[in-house]
Amino acid sequence: MLLLAGAATGYFCWTQQVTPLQLGRELLARFYPQPKSIPVVEPPAAESMSEPEEPLPPPEVAPSPEPSSTPPPTSAPEVATTPVETSAPVAAPPINPLEWLQADRTHWPVDVALTIPVKFMLKAGDEVIGSVNLPAGGRVRLLQIKNDQITVGYQGDSRTIPMNATDLLSWAAAEIKRRDALFKWAAQTTTPAPTSAAAPTTAAASPRPAVFGSSSPSVTGGFVHPSGLHTKADLERMKVKVAAHATPWIEDWEKLIHDPLAQSGYRARATPNLGNKDGGVGRQRASRDAHAAYLNFIRWSITGDREYAECAIRICNDWANAVNQEPSGNDIPGLSGIPISEFAMAGELLLSCPLWKKEDQERFKKMMRTYFYPHAKAYLDFKNRTGSSRAWANWDICNIQALIAIGVLLDDRAIFEEGVEYFKNGRGTGSIKNAVYYLHPGGLGQWQESGRDQAHAQLGVGMLGQACQIAWNQGVDLFGYDQNRLLAGSEYVAATALWVDLPFKFYNNQSNSNNYWIASNGGGRLNAPVWELLYNHYAVLQGAKAPYTSALAKLVRPEGGGGDHFGYGTLTFTLDAVASPYPPLPKPATPTGLTAVPGIGRVYLKWQVPAAHDVNGYTVRRATSAGGPFAEIASWSNNTRTEYTDTTVENGTSYYYDVTALNQAGASAASSKAGATPVAEGPLPSEWACQNIGAATDGGAGYATLGQHTFVVRGSGNGIGGAADACGYACRKVSGNFTLTARLSSVRWAKGNNRVGLMMREALTPQARTAFVTLGDIGARQTRFGVRAASGNAAMQSGNDYTWLPCWFRLQRSGNTFTASQSQDGVTWFVIGSEKTAMAGSYYAGLVVTSEASGDLNTTTFDNVTISATDTPSPAPGSSAP
Repeated sequence: MLLLAGAATGYFCWTQQVTPLQLGRELLARFYPQPKSIPVVEPPAAESMSEPEEPLPPPEVAPSPEPSSTPPPTSAPEVATTPVETSAPVAAPPINPLEWLQADRTHWPVDVALTIPVKFMLKAGDEVIGSVNLPAGGRVRLLQIKNDQITVGYQGDSRTIPMNATDLLSWAAAEIKRRDALFKWAAQTTTPAPTSAAAPTTAAASPRPAVFGSSSPSVTGGFVHPSGLHTKADLERMKVKVAAHATPWIEDWEKLIHDPLAQSGYRARATPNLGNKDGGVGRQRASRDAHAAYLNFIRWSITGDREYAECAIRICNDWANAVNQEPSGNDIPGLSGIPISEFAMAGELLLSCPLWKKEDQERFKKMMRTYFYPHAKAYLDFKNRTGSSRAWANWDICNIQALIAIGVLLDDRAIFEEGVEYFKNGRGTGSIKNAVYYLHPGGLGQWQESGRDQAHAQLGVGMLGQACQIAWNQGVDLFGYDQNRLLAGSEYVAATALWVDLPFKFYNNQSNSNNYWIASNGGGRLNAPVWELLYNHYAVLQGAKAPYTSALAKLVRPEGGGGDHFGYGTLTFTLDAVASPYPPLPKPATPTGLTAVPGIGRVYLKWQVPAAHDVNGYTVRRATSAGGPFAEIASWSNNTRTEYTDTTVENGTSYYYDVTALNQAGASAASSKAGATPVAEGPLPSEWACQNIGAATDGGAGYATLGQHTFVVRGSGNGIGGAADACGYACRKVSGNFTLTARLSSVRWAKGNNRVGLMMREALTPQARTAFVTLGDIGARQTRFGVRAASGNAAMQSGNDYTWLPCWFRLQRSGNTFTASQSQDGVTWFVIGSEKTAMAGSYYAGLVVTSEASGDLNTTTFDNVTISATDTPSPAPGSSAP
């Protein structure tokens, strides 16, 4: 019995990553607290706010059932037990959260949330370049605890603030409760094991229990193989349908066999490190290799041609022979979960191939267990400990998918359950209730990355769909979890691609992303091969209402491959030809509402979104006469966008346009015609001038009255903000209270770290008092509002970190208060912030550009420019920042 108790204690210490001594101290402190002095822990100096790198913790083919409306059952071994009576532990007095934190620095979280706004200085190396007012809810690094004060850090700066200015104590109370539950479980496991004549032997897979929740997974796998993403029944269906040339399977098969990754001559580039460090090829090349293994397996499974099986085996063997370390690199550990999960899914299917030698299979599994699984697990463990929201949902999701897929491959129920538990209850952004973080009426679940861009939103939806499919094939229904919450997220993301007018709830995270609206970047894209899987499960198999998911599945049929999903879902997931016809739609109706608006050196075209959502592309034609002849100037078939900008024009020439809608059935009739005449830029209005601030190259500026006053401003300079500015500035002199509004229509970004926007300044000297709102910096998408007083650095505030062109800015002065706002459409506005500076009554207002690259000009087109005096400017319409 003592041996069993010792083994159980050791097993608990191993899974929870604590030493027996630490466990003993925790139990003694919990159940037998002793009076003692509380040491004050002095932590190291401030660090940057970049995401910390946590240390990482160390057959026979079974038949699969035909698709049904319930997941296939799975079994676990039954163990006969004899109840053992144990005495309850002595009730312990409650632990004081502050004393618990002060007693041991290992109790501290990595970061905490502010409950009040706190100002931090922004630094570039040792130079202070500005400041930022971090609002309540912002995440800061915990550096020091001393009495009731704590020191916190943000981007190289640190501040000492009251402890109750953060959520530290409430976090500690919750963490004590969580740990208490864990140690009670440990105390129970150290009792003698029940005796049983039928007790099973130790599983060869050496499973670990899940650490994310209180569920008790079985100690053996009991999985159906081959499985993972597809069951034996799925593979047989593909084979039969392709042999019969059945629609729509055959159309997707013809697409798959022409994929460069589906060719038997493909060669992997395996390296010891899956990441891009120490000579590694990088996760994206590793992902391509995994895709090639999967696609070649599918070709072998359907045709029986040995060369494709040999290619898939060669790829997996090359990686198993090469890898000797956990992945590392600049986007690791998070995104390494993508190729890790893909290799696990491909390898699980390949286990059914008799050509793959047993010793090679075991070497591949060893790679998964020794190097890939601990890495994916460690990332999710870190997110669970910290609740960090700095990384976006797809970083979590690819690792959820990895654990579920690896668990099936290794026949390890514990690993599988870790992924399932995180899907349900993980603290990071990728668990289902955080990924679909807000439920709107009508079955629409706002996706966590919808305010970032649509490529990443579709990435996350698709990977969660794959994880759910793997679990479904093993009898676990994650698709239906929390009343089909994934379906709500799928519907929201699909509706976004169809340009449906959707509600949006303000979203923020520890990086202060400040998402005010649905991001336009990637809008209308149809090249993420994720929709057939979701459509066939929810709409076909379950009969659920999924109008937008269904519409997307129709528009992409037959589905392609590529990106971070295997794709070809029309071939691999279609269950019924009647539910998935091809062509899926009749020819589309004629486009309506075409307008052509002239600009400087361009014409802007726009037309109405079709109510039937039956168009996956358009053709745009142009002529120089209303009667033609018309020639095609643009065409696309993988996007639903209903606008186009023609920049291949000659100013002063009249152009006429029409548009044709496309889908798999063909083209519609041409729309009615619309015409416009682009113009060349002229000189600035007499009250305006183009100025250089500081060391900047004057590129000049031009103007036209069309577009509600259009300005083209060119310039360089090494920056806006900090203690001084260097930029190009088209401006005019004003006095009193003014409001300046403009739409940023287009930007030719220079090579440097550009900023463009609106500015009011007291003088044309570099250090003058100034207020500005700009777009630029990382990814040319970050909005910043800054105000500089008489001397020193500009105080900075963040707007929407994912502001994509075109966008609207507004800068208002009321006395000595300057307010910046931004909008996506010029109708609904969001206040970024307000700051005060005692600027002179007479000052400059205008349009600013910088390139931070000497001689390399930034060229920005501003239209809808208005500058108007207001005695008491009204607040920007719409809601202020939530």
